[in-house]
Amino acid sequence: MAKLSVLAISFALLFLVATATVTITTVEIDEANPSRSCQQQIKGRPLTSCEEFLKECSRSPRMMMLESESRCSQQKQDCCDEMKEMDEQCRCQGIKKMMQRQQGQMGQQQMEKMTEKAMDLPRMCRMGPGSCEMRSFWY
Repeated sequence: MAKLSVLAISFALLFLVATATVTITTVEIDEANPSRSCQQQIKGRPLTSCEEFLKECSRSPRMMMLESESRCSQQKQDCCDEMKEMDEQCRCQGIKKMMQRQQGQMGQQQMEKMTEKAMDLPRMCRMGPGSCEMRSFWY
């Protein structure tokens, strides 16, 4: 009888081992997924069109000629197209990073005008978050 019990227990253990399953979870990172991190988005899209738009078009309207105004309009559209490619929650962070690159490359007055305009880029492009906060340490 003891041999039969040992044999039954052995078969039961063999059955449990044979039917045990292993769960493996695979996580794929999809680069086209809009939930990718802001740092990845900013690195992939450094808002160079926005930078050009702000540099060229931050001067007072009196100083711009008609041809310059149409160029500003196109640059603004290019900037908006770039920002559309970013998640809403990443746009201000991208704009701040762009402004950091400008630090020390222009005078204080031009930097102030550029910063004011940069804060309103999302609003000018009719997209969220409306406007971005930037402190005066930029200039």
